[in-house]
Amino acid sequence: MIEQFASDFLARISNALAEVQLADINDIVQTIIRAFRDGNAVYIMGNGGSSATASHLACDLCYAECRTNSFSVACLSDNVPLLTALGNDLGYYDVFSGQLDRLLGAGDVVIVLSVSGDSENILRAATTARKHGAASIGFLGSNGGRARALLDHSIVLTSADFPVVESVHCVLMQMVANVFRRCIVDRPDYFPGGDLDAQN
Repeated sequence: MIEQFASDFLARISNALAEVQLADINDIVQTIIRAFRDGNAVYIMGNGGSSATASHLACDLCYAECRTNSFSVACLSDNVPLLTALGNDLGYYDVFSGQLDRLLGAGDVVIVLSVSGDSENILRAATTARKHGAASIGFLGSNGGRARALLDHSIVLTSADFPVVESVHCVLMQMVANVFRRCIVDRPDYFPGGDLDAQN
């Protein structure tokens, strides 16, 4: 029984991973590289398990370039005192947008992770990104929910199964961080500007 449950879980993850398009990974990594190249910041956020995954991506993006240039990357749920202060004073729906309103500049990047794509604080974060002229990226389940239409780039899974979507998101975070690191370490010629693919 246990082996059958485990096999079924792996099959569901495999099916979800098969939906990922490498062209979408390309767009997302290029957006992050441009922020790195131009001295802009990246802000990452999610709720629950997605918050932990967001924190992991922030760590990996920072570590990827720690021997080269300064790159400002932050997970907006890592500062628990600030998160709870905003939640107490503004309400939980604004715990991310309340931070972004104070931090965002044009050219920055906002990355959201959401299984449902319908969490109100994620929707408000995406709207705030657009208001400030920041690029926005989403890793979404449940066919994207309402967040899908608010984002510049996204990877959307059809599944609404939380363990499956969150597991795939963990894989995608590792992929994005690894590809980003390889680009900035192995291909520093990317940074003068222009279309990154044209420099392949």
